[in-house]
Amino acid sequence: MGSGMKGSGRVAGWDPPRRFEQAEEWNARGETVTLATEWLVEARSGGTCVVRMVMSGFGPGASWDEEIGGMTEGMGVALQSLHLYMTHFAGRRGTWIRAFGNRPGPRDERWDALTRELGLTEAAPGQPATTSGDGVPALAGVVEVVIEDRRHRGVLLRIAEPAPGLAYLLVYGDGGWSTVQACVYGDDAAAVAAREEPAWREWMEARFSTAAA
Repeated sequence: MGSGMKGSGRVAGWDPPRRFEQAEEWNARGETVTLATEWLVEARSGGTCVVRMVMSGFGPGASWDEEIGGMTEGMGVALQSLHLYMTHFAGRRGTWIRAFGNRPGPRDERWDALTRELGLTEAAPGQPATTSGDGVPALAGVVEVVIEDRRHRGVLLRIAEPAPGLAYLLVYGDGGWSTVQACVYGDDAAAVAAREEPAWREWMEARFSTAAA
């Protein structure tokens, strides 16, 4: 989730391959609660399964309703990414490329600015997508999912450049956060990430930081 963002917890339930539960202390909205996440896997015919994820332990009040809403949308994006991973890259280890920008402004305005700078204003499901523009690092693939929730706007991509993998472009909330992230696979994935991540961080910092506003 970016520099300085860490989390830890404990295993609260363990019954492989049917159930896994974790618990962690979650600090938000001015109080700390124990947040529990349970994963339940039910086998189906044809070598498939159904996965359910249940989260519980939120605090009371309207402010926590907002927290739940934000986490629901965020986990929706994560589960869509998991589906794409299991479809195209199951069992393969990846290396992350992460770049963040933080510049205040309405979510939709920031999304329009990000896609314009990337040359991806016409991104649509099933369509090819290739970054273009002044100094923008290379990213090329196909649009798998378009995200337009209350708090998030973005796209999930299956990429071939700079290496095979998955990528997402997101802006969230009106707090200013924007991100370009990719998980790349292959024997040279670590080398690709080491080369590409500094370029993406420099590009985001130059265009989507408070200092650049």
